[in-house]
Amino acid sequence: MGQLLEHALMVPPLRRGVDVDAWVALDLMRSVRAAFVEHDWAETTAGVAEGGTWILAVRGRAYRVQTDFGALRYHRGDYAVGSGSDWAEGSLHTTRDLDWTVDQRVTAALEAAAHCSTTVQGPFDLITQERT
Repeated sequence: MGQLLEHALMVPPLRRGVDVDAWVALDLMRSVRAAFVEHDWAETTAGVAEGGTWILAVRGRAYRVQTDFGALRYHRGDYAVGSGSDWAEGSLHTTRDLDWTVDQRVTAALEAAAHCSTTVQGPFDLITQERT
């Protein structure tokens, strides 16, 4: 999925004066759906295309993209996807007010998910990208 998004997605321009949330929900998700369908990534049932669940970051905002291409923006700021996401989000919630680094919180969340779910397993690699 990541390579498809990187190489096949035609990102529409964010027009001046358009709200970022509206652009993501209307313009970007339309383009994502089209790329998924065109490159046989989406599953289509009864004419309805579905993709995967993933996290998207745009201009300092994070969204959880659902299989129906809905982009949800949580105001609490903690995101996780996959089979261990409930346990990871619980861990992120309980460590929010601790004096831990982001890497410490994410590692604890991954370890909680691995402990509670048979489909999550380490080792885990954390990759950080500086904001541009």
